[in-house]
Amino acid sequence: DFEELPHERGAVVVTPFVRCLGFTWQLMLYPGGGRKSSERERRLTIGLKCVGATTQVTQTPLMKYSIQVMDRLRSGAPCRFPVSGRTSDGRGFPNFIKRSHVLDPNKDNLVDGVFVVYVHVQIQKRKFWVPQSSLGESLVKLLEVPEDSDICFKVGGSDIRAHRCILRLRAPAILDMIGDPTERDIELPELDPVVFKTFLELVYGNDAPTPSQVKEFGLDLLKVADRFDCKRIKHAIESEIAECVLNADNAAEMLTVADSLSCPLLKEAAIGIFEGDQEAVMESEGWATVEESRDLLVELLRWKGRRRKSKRGTDDPRDDDIESMKVSMLRTKLEERGLDVDGTREMLVRRLKGEEEWV
Repeated sequence: DFEELPHERGAVVVTPFVRCLGFTWQLMLYPGGGRKSSERERRLTIGLKCVGATTQVTQTPLMKYSIQVMDRLRSGAPCRFPVSGRTSDGRGFPNFIKRSHVLDPNKDNLVDGVFVVYVHVQIQKRKFWVPQSSLGESLVKLLEVPEDSDICFKVGGSDIRAHRCILRLRAPAILDMIGDPTERDIELPELDPVVFKTFLELVYGNDAPTPSQVKEFGLDLLKVADRFDCKRIKHAIESEIAECVLNADNAAEMLTVADSLSCPLLKEAAIGIFEGDQEAVMESEGWATVEESRDLLVELLRWKGRRRKSKRGTDDPRDDDIESMKVSMLRTKLEERGLDVDGTREMLVRRLKGEEEWV
């Protein structure tokens, strides 16, 4: 009910999250006007803000947007919305409509007491060509310029040079492990140089390992990313392994590795392989390790129970919706809300339940 909303000047009401064009949005409504609205007569302030994205970007592409209430339509100039969720980063109209007009029963601006707002958003088609960013590619090339480096990893008999400033930004756990900021030579004799060099290329900007790299040493790469607490890289490797390598012959091995490294997406995918071809998975070499883990066997049974439950439905569809979500969807929704996407599946579910808004 619009009349029941707080209408002191500066009081704001936000809508639930809405996903559109790869971004997550919220509408901001100031029923009594915002700080930039007219002080002579009370006018509603309406704004739009971008609170998340499915990719790691700091702003949207150039967007056209408009906001409509009944026959009143206002269009904003094409702009790029910051992906932050801060109210101050919103775009909108401080004097959209008089409050008295909204409450006037003859104006029909309320539908059974509800204030209905239509928002139109579209990506502005560019008139002129713009070059693609090559920052990631350029940073990776720094690994081939040893004279500009200020740290050297001695890995399996090979010297691999790197740059503290990039490691501090992208893989701070490595520098934290070193401790001494003056130390230039770091011994990592237990690691494979090819694997570690590939890991550094991911740190410097490559989006994901190639399919051939994943097939050759994907699990070793995953363990390195986990060791140095590079979550984004770890998630990218995990996804590539599930996509390119996982099959019935190695599902049992992948299941135990995923469990030990808290990789719920890979774990879920391995369980899906098991569900589809139990006999082949149980005949594989890795199954003996699964049998040694009581927790994994219990989890396989619970997985079956959860699948049956999700097919039947429950009395509370809200919780059931989250409980039955795949890890990819859980991470997508958490990412849209700016929340941490790392951890076990149970952690992701609890995190999303704490943030989820239902209307």
